[in-house]
Amino acid sequence: ENNAVANGQYDLSLSINAATSEGFFAQYFIPLSSSIDFWIKAHVLKGGRVQKGELSGKGQVNDSSLGYDWQLDYAYDENRIFENPRKSASAWGYSFDLAMKAKLSDEQRLSASLEDLMYTLHWDKLDQDKGCLNRPLTPDCSVYTSRSTYTQRFPIFAKLQWAYDFEAVSATLETQAWQRYRALLLGIDYQGMQVEVDAINEMINLGYESTVLKVKWGFDKINFAQAKHWQLTLDMNWPIL
Repeated sequence: ENNAVANGQYDLSLSINAATSEGFFAQYFIPLSSSIDFWIKAHVLKGGRVQKGELSGKGQVNDSSLGYDWQLDYAYDENRIFENPRKSASAWGYSFDLAMKAKLSDEQRLSASLEDLMYTLHWDKLDQDKGCLNRPLTPDCSVYTSRSTYTQRFPIFAKLQWAYDFEAVSATLETQAWQRYRALLLGIDYQGMQVEVDAINEMINLGYESTVLKVKWGFDKINFAQAKHWQLTLDMNWPIL
């Protein structure tokens, strides 16, 4: 932030895997028994924007002199490294969700879900940069750009939740895993109004959930400019049948 970096050599590592998409899904409900229910949901997706890549290498600081040597593998609709104009990009894709709910007793419930199974987007004519970047410049280091089809995949998001009901109030314990992300949530639910504390990421989640509407605000600091985690979620469903 203030360009005051101590002299030395530093490892450089950055990866990103992001996209925007629109689509629709079909869901099928399977009652396995009087106490166990199972859902499967299939999504058909149309991709709109994409950032996927890895950058790794070394950086050196020597008084006021800065240098670096990167290896780059980058696919994009808008180049955020060289700040080139955005190009149109399109893709089709698919993903699947699985969920299970079990009633253990009159007071206890257990639920588990796997979201984004086989989440894949097939991009048509996407710009891709590969090669090396360095400062000071050397003749044997360069980046080559090509434009061709590209396949992007996303990791699975897994959740496991145990709930205990006290009349109108429910206490929950939930674990989440998504690639390197881990969470352990302790929560209270009163008639759809929810308060959760994430013991691993030191976050607070406030929200409301019903069969039609789900809204959630998660943060580790209220001021988003100072926060490491700050998220707003809105989910609305209108059943057709």
